[in-house]
Amino acid sequence: MPTGTFTSITAGANHACGLATDSTIECWGANSWGKASPPTGRFRSVEAGANHTCGLRASGDLICWGRNQAGQTSVPPWFG
Repeated sequence: MPTGTFTSITAGANHACGLATDSTIECWGANSWGKASPPTGRFRSVEAGANHTCGLRASGDLICWGRNQAGQTSVPPWFG
């Protein structure tokens, strides 16, 4: 279960993630494909899909993690 306070939360099929007040991401629930294992760092936002999650870093870079069977964690080269 999550700890702390959050400015936003998002839920996928069997996992959820929250953007903490310190701008880090915390995830919980099923972690198949690493979908609930966020990278470290500061973020502006986070959104979960069924089996993947994406976060917009404080720097403006986009990073996604989790299942990539249809390219959903592959950031488009034109982004940013």
